[in-house]
Amino acid sequence: MKLDRRRLLATLLPGLVLVIWTGLVLALVGATLADTERAALGALLESRAALVLMLGLVLAGGLGWGVSQLYRDRVEAPARLLEEAQILLTGDVHRELGAQGSAENRGLTRAINDLVAQREQLRRDVDARVREASHRIEQEKSRLAALMSELTQSVVVCSLDGRVILYNNRAHAVPCLVGGPRRGGWGRADGARAFDLHRV
Repeated sequence: MKLDRRRLLATLLPGLVLVIWTGLVLALVGATLADTERAALGALLESRAALVLMLGLVLAGGLGWGVSQLYRDRVEAPARLLEEAQILLTGDVHRELGAQGSAENRGLTRAINDLVAQREQLRRDVDARVREASHRIEQEKSRLAALMSELTQSVVVCSLDGRVILYNNRAHAVPCLVGGPRRGGWGRADGARAFDLHRV
């Protein structure tokens, strides 16, 4: 696991502040004492130096642990959530984010998971509707083709720009459509080649 320098700094900072604060307090108190009082205080602290040092280390360790947990919940967890949310946003990935950190961060994670689930449901709904519409169009085309093949009249269907898009077998018998669609006889009035021809 990669070491986060900011978290390490946040963990060590309370101990450093405690050492600096203790040094300043001792210096200020020592400055107000007479020489005999200062010597007596020095002798008193010297005889209990191990106890004072141990208490200082315990206090610094407790403060460092607390700040480290606070940093994890309030800084690292939201940063991870932001990174994972961006992956979900930019990629075609569907997975549920794990709740971490503070209560607010866990609530935000649940909201993002709900939004991702809604997005996936909308995608499924749209895909289902597209498939249904395509199926209906294919059915309508089949019905139209069956109807036109049964007609005894010649039928040619053109687009607005004169492009032949649909015709039946009887259309070959029409004298004004010389050459039929395969020889370039059908198309726009300017003689341009016809495209998208569908024979039924």
